[in-house]
Amino acid sequence: MSTLAEIEAAVIALPPSEMEALRRFLDRHLGSLARGGGPGRISTDLREFSGSIHLPEDPLEWQRQVRDEWA
Repeated sequence: MSTLAEIEAAVIALPPSEMEALRRFLDRHLGSLARGGGPGRISTDLREFSGSIHLPEDPLEWQRQVRDEWA
């Protein structure tokens, strides 16, 4: 296993194109941590929750009712 210092040295030694690829990878995979997500929960693909929330009324109808109250 590498130490953080070894990893940092390896990153610094990367050519610019590979460093940019690494930056994009880290943005994709660690972005949720930077936004307050917990460790081990990297995926932000909301499709995994499709069908798991059951509401007592149609969400679009609820939205129409709430908007009508503003008018």
